[in-house]
Order: sequence, then structure tokens, then C-alpha cells
Amino acid sequence: MKNWLTIGQFAKEIGVSAKALRLYEDMGLLKSHVRGENGYRYYDEAQLEIAHRLKEFKDLGFSLAEIKSLLQSDQRIDSVKISEAMRVRLKIISEQAELLQSQKDQIEKILSSLQNKNEPLAAEQRRAIMSYYGKVSILVTGCEGLSKTAQLIQQYFHNAG
Repeated sequence: MKNWLTIGQFAKEIGVSAKALRLYEDMGLLKSHVRGENGYRYYDEAQLEIAHRLKEFKDLGFSLAEIKSLLQSDQRIDSVKISEAMRVRLKIISEQAELLQSQKDQIEKILSSLQNKNEPLAAEQRRAIMSYYGKVSILVTGCEGLSKTAQLIQQYFHNAG
């Protein structure tokens, strides 16, 4: 047992918690090499390799259920299944990136309008602001309402920063 790692050592080695390792074992993702007479889990090099693959898939945003399937495919060297899973994940990430880019563009337009105090916010920008604050009423009319909205936004960013 001198070359084996305890659950704490193994967790530190791969950068996860011991609790996560127990969960992985319960889900059948990663088995300890052996259990000692004391019930402790011990791991060896073979588990390190699997754990690193598991962590790589997790870092790519796959769910634990997806990872279980990927690890099984990985062990069988089923590159078709792994490639398909990667394509699906890439599509999801691309859609999220587009949504984030759209939100970023909208925020930049609003900030630009707020910095140029003479230019009123467009209706689309007002709706975006009200939507952000969870307001049902999305129509802000008149300079007084616009000023109040601008004050709230500036106050929010001042408090958040």
C-alpha cells in the first residue's frame, strides 16, 4: 500500500474534494483501487488517469451523467461517440456565447447612452433595463422617468463596483 494514495492525497493531486470523489464512486464514475481493512479508499496510477479525464470533461461543462457515458466510450476508444458529444457541447457553448455577446452589446449601448446625457435611451434600451430589474412595466415615458431610471442604474453600478 506504500504507492497508493489516500482519498485526501488523491483529491489534492487531481484538484477535487474528497466528497466529490465519494460521489464519483457512488455514481460509478471512478472506483478506488482498494479499500483498506479500516474502510478507507486507496487509489493508484490507473485511477489518476481516469480522474484526470473525468476532470477534463467536467471542465468542458459536461454533466456527470454525460461524463459517465464519455468515460465508458473513452475506455472503448469510441471516438465517434466522443466526437458527437463534443459537437453537441460545442453547439451549446456557441449558443451561450452568442447570447452573452448580445447582452454585452446591449449593455454597451445603454452605457453609451447614459454617458451622453443629451441622448435619450431608445425604447429597446429602456425595455432591457426594466427587464433586468424585473419590472413588468417596460415603458418608461418622459424625461422625469428616464432620469429616474438612469439614476437607479448609475446607483446600481456604483454600489456594485
